[in-house]
Formats: sequence, structure tokens, C-alpha cells
Amino acid sequence: MLNGSGTAGVASTAATGLANLGFNVIGTGDAPNGFSYTDSVIEYGSAAQLPAVNTLKKEVASVQVKQVSSLQAGTLSLILGSKFAGLSGSQPASKGPSLAT
Repeated sequence: MLNGSGTAGVASTAATGLANLGFNVIGTGDAPNGFSYTDSVIEYGSAAQLPAVNTLKKEVASVQVKQVSSLQAGTLSLILGSKFAGLSGSQPASKGPSLAT
């Protein structure tokens, strides 16, 4: 879970919320490209992860999806943009995807 918005604490707060919904949040930090994100972005490594991507998309409004082949297998990266206003708060996932830093 990465902060791409520059808003202090946004990644930690969202990480706690997603963990409470059953997602395995591996860590938080700042986006490597800085705080220039407007929309949030879910990065994934392979098409096999699309079901997990779709599960996560239900929790984050205004999110884009981008394939990044260099991501660790079995993980997603969620970069929160400045439009991020909180999680949707749906029912807990039975076994949500792992979110990398």
C-alpha cells in the first residue's frame, strides 16, 4: 500500500481498513514516483491476479488498473491518489489478495 497523494497517514489508515476486511497488507510507504497521483492505481503482475484485482477494486473508488510484470508473484500494489476518500467498506473478503509495498 503506497501513498501517492502526499496526505500524511493515508496509506496506514487504508491498510488498517483493508486488513479489517480480510486483505493481507504486507506494508505501507510512499509511492516511488512521488505524490503526483490523482487517481488511485492497482498494480498487478499477471492476468492470473485479475480476480484479486477485481476484489480490491470493489473497495477503492476512482481506481485505475495497471499490469507491472516486475511485481512479486501473488501480490498487488495499491497506490492511493489524491482523489482517495476512503474505502467502500463492503463485507470482509474470505481471503483477500496480498498488498505489497
